[in-house]
Amino acid sequence: MSIPCYLALEWKDFVNNLSGLPAQLGFGFREDGSARVPDGRIENALIVIDDRILPERGPSEKALAELTALAKNGCMLDFERPVSPIGAAIIEGLQAKATRGQLFVVPEQYHALFPQATVCVTAQLCNHWESLVRRAEKRYGNNWVLEEIPQLCVMPLTCETGHGVLPSAVLRYQAENGVVRYYDTARTLAIKRQLAEAHGCRAVFGLMCEHEVLEEQ
Repeated sequence: MSIPCYLALEWKDFVNNLSGLPAQLGFGFREDGSARVPDGRIENALIVIDDRILPERGPSEKALAELTALAKNGCMLDFERPVSPIGAAIIEGLQAKATRGQLFVVPEQYHALFPQATVCVTAQLCNHWESLVRRAEKRYGNNWVLEEIPQLCVMPLTCETGHGVLPSAVLRYQAENGVVRYYDTARTLAIKRQLAEAHGCRAVFGLMCEHEVLEEQ
């Protein structure tokens, strides 16, 4: 059985024929510590909590309880700011109220503070994909998820015109007119997920807007 794949989107962009499981964007906090929630909800969606706004004095207990109740299908903390006491207080407060067995994902930079939590590892452009996921397994065992970012890299390169697949990188390439394009397709991402799963990955997260435009092969 393949690991679950969550596609993140705003509630207004939700469609019933979504190819993956829904993860809803737009949750977080306001400066006064209260909860920030979208106007509408995607039923049965995992929620994504961001740090676009951080409460000046930390999250309120009411806000933590409200967001925990909304996270019955799981929660991913999509924090982009550097590690901070406020960010740690948010994670600690939500984790304390989370249901046992619930998927609760923290950013990789917070792993040292929350070593038992499931960690989000961001996909990177690399020459050897299996080495990347093997390193994640060595560090986090079977308690990590993959933030899947379809790769697209274009660079000048003197080479013969052609196209194909780079097996180690699990990327397609197309070379012509002195330029080579390296890119993911639905097929290369499927292979990457299989390798990630074999090395302890529990789930995959991606943005719907990035996945709906992918070539198949």
